[in-house]
Amino acid sequence: MATRPSGGRGGYRGRGGGIPAKRGGGPINARLLTVMIKECSELGDFARILQAQKGILNNIHVGAAWGCLARIARRRGGGQVGDAFAALQDLTHDVLDQMDARGIANVLYSMAKLHKMGLRVDRELLEAMQRRATAVEEGFKPQEISNLLWGLATMGERVDRELLEAMQRRATATAGEFMPQAVSNVLWGLATMGEKADRGLLKAMQRRATETAEQFSPQDVVHVLWSLATMGETVDPGLLEAMQRRATATAGEFIPQAVANLLWGLATMGEKADRGLLEAMQRRAMATAGGFDPQAIANVLWALATMGEKADRGLLEAMQRRAKATAVVFNPQEVTNMLWAFAKMGEKMDRELLQVFQRRATETVVEFIPQAISNVLWALATMREKADRGLLDAMQEHATETAGGFKPQEVSISLWALATMEERAGRRLLEAMQRRATETAGEFTPQEVANLLWSLATLGQRADRELLAAMQRRTMATVGGFNPQNVANVLWALAVMDDAFDKDMAVFSDHLAVRILELRDHFDESEKSQLHQWLLSCELGLTSGASLPKGVSRVKQEIGEACLQAFTGQATHESKLQREVGAALKSAGMEIQEEFHDARSGYSIDVLVRQSSAAGSTGGAKSSEEPTDVWAVEVDGPFHFLGDGRTPSGSTLLKRRQLGQLGYQLVPVPFWEWNALKGEEAKRRYLRDKLGVEVASPAGKLAGGIESR
Repeated sequence: MATRPSGGRGGYRGRGGGIPAKRGGGPINARLLTVMIKECSELGDFARILQAQKGILNNIHVGAAWGCLARIARRRGGGQVGDAFAALQDLTHDVLDQMDARGIANVLYSMAKLHKMGLRVDRELLEAMQRRATAVEEGFKPQEISNLLWGLATMGERVDRELLEAMQRRATATAGEFMPQAVSNVLWGLATMGEKADRGLLKAMQRRATETAEQFSPQDVVHVLWSLATMGETVDPGLLEAMQRRATATAGEFIPQAVANLLWGLATMGEKADRGLLEAMQRRAMATAGGFDPQAIANVLWALATMGEKADRGLLEAMQRRAKATAVVFNPQEVTNMLWAFAKMGEKMDRELLQVFQRRATETVVEFIPQAISNVLWALATMREKADRGLLDAMQEHATETAGGFKPQEVSISLWALATMEERAGRRLLEAMQRRATETAGEFTPQEVANLLWSLATLGQRADRELLAAMQRRTMATVGGFNPQNVANVLWALAVMDDAFDKDMAVFSDHLAVRILELRDHFDESEKSQLHQWLLSCELGLTSGASLPKGVSRVKQEIGEACLQAFTGQATHESKLQREVGAALKSAGMEIQEEFHDARSGYSIDVLVRQSSAAGSTGGAKSSEEPTDVWAVEVDGPFHFLGDGRTPSGSTLLKRRQLGQLGYQLVPVPFWEWNALKGEEAKRRYLRDKLGVEVASPAGKLAGGIESR
């Protein structure tokens, strides 16, 4: 018989004491033992109870012990209770077949709390508990269903299929008794485990949430909307209105994560936040900005951008300040979302923060997935920001290595971004992206086809034959979905690649010609200019005696003049560099005409040059088969080249080629060569040499050694 220990404070609450026996001898009363366990506050006392009373502990005692251990661990830390945790799992195995629904749910709830402290429950025990829960399905009430699903989800466990069906049946049957927290926990548990709620349960839970909306806490509101979004479900309009109303009323109680998750949930479901809620959440975010972590910062701005909303200036400043303070712990997804959100909202990011994010992206580049790579590049291009050289090199290298995981949109966006930033793409990246595009050609949308070909052309690259053939097939299959911009970009790209009238592409061009006629009234001036260059490419590519295909000929007849007018109507600006070259040519004894207009093509030639003996010439170029004393001098400033300052852009290559095909002897004067010259005599000598050297080489050249025709 145990005796009351001496020392310490009286009773079983005292420190350092043993376990009391029932007064008068005999075993401890079962109910008293339950009270002792529940009121135990010290790990030593708890361990002695388990050891001393091991033989009489029943399911009620074990359930109370789990709750007690969770409280002790919260105070002392999970690392201090490992032995007691292991012993309690053994005891749970022993009494599991006695447990009812409430006992199982409560134990799982406590296990989940301990899991958060780093303590992992034996999988065999969890599986056994799920089997037992299925066996006592009818005993589960709303709170127990909620605790069970929340507990398993928190521990990262997948629910046994039979148990999942049982709990959903039971929740649907008792939906009218659910309290707000139970509703939110059930939905959160299913979403966190990656499970879809069945249709009956979903309707019942949404109906109950709408009925009890005025009792929802901020966390409950957020859990419901976050869960529906995560499961890919559509929110009932009545529930959406009720949740937004409740969130607005309780906005002052929202913590940063709740603000972020609420807005993320609405945006992910494609819903717009009402004006009152939007203003309340932005105010709350500003007031609590110091508590936002990187994920919350990124999600708030991502959500606003996705909903098509502009963030308040004060919120943008507060979020950027907080982002700078925490930038070193932003992960790739968070960096991506931040950059994407600013670009989508049309906002300029703080220069210091932008530099920090680019450094962070460079440091963590190997963790970027294809979508993140393409979104970062898209954001920088859209914000008209120059990417750091280190970031560009790292992104291109990683994109090359992971090209096999790129989707069509990611391929086209990545190349579009590099082209828009006028950055030269590496050979390995171009080969990898073209291979991937060819493999996935059947999934490309019209926009993606157009962006891909436009990007390659802008970068001065000719698509490989296999890719062009695949894009041709895809275009013909989806031609009805091509809008004016798509059509113009594809045909302009073919012109740059010198494929507009290639025998393999003739059908391609003719097919799109039909689409042009269908859309003839919808092309803007820029698109008409592109079509003009394509039509010109088709004409210049004809062999002697050949005629344009029927569709192309109709386009020329019906809108060709309008396209030419749009092209010639583009503004031209005479640069300081161009004036210097003109003056030097004059002083070298050349007859010149600046901004010469070629009537057939519509091109404005920077400086048309004749030798003095040709002073009586008509001003046009002769046939390319005849000797000529006329040169087209093109003064190429930085904007004629990609970011490296040496590689001609697609537009520059196209103009050079077409002027050559028109019979002009093309003489490019690149800015870096001109700027290196010292003194007027050096400039005159350079130009005389240029005219002599370049006479025999009128045409441009595409990257990769493809000669112009």
